[in-house]
Amino acid sequence: MKTLENKSIVAFHVGRGGRFYNAGYLTYLGEKKISNFTENLFLNYENQYDLFNKIKGRKNLEAKYYECCDKDDFIFFGKLGFKMGEKVYTDCNGNSVGLTEKECEIGVGCIDIDRQYDTTYCKYFEDCNERELALIDNE
Repeated sequence: MKTLENKSIVAFHVGRGGRFYNAGYLTYLGEKKISNFTENLFLNYENQYDLFNKIKGRKNLEAKYYECCDKDDFIFFGKLGFKMGEKVYTDCNGNSVGLTEKECEIGVGCIDIDRQYDTTYCKYFEDCNERELALIDNE
């Protein structure tokens, strides 16, 4: 087993596996940051999807929305009283996966795709529980 520092970041995946291919199967992915797993995700503001739903059908506001998206600047809608929130990662349908831009920069966080069978998370080695340590030890 490779010796890990306490502040090393380790990755795990919860999905299907084991003898009966049941959900909840934990796999150790190695010493990686959560940013290694964001390639199929999109970075949006947490209230961006709600804003679009409120203005949908109004051509002039939709045009302004797309302009704001291109510039990554939603000050116009902020002046109208809409709070965009912080930047979060979303799937292709605009659903939050539970990871913020700040967590991604740090390297520690969780990506929960479907709430049951596809969750990837990264944490500091010193924060691992017994089950996670056993998986690392078997590597």
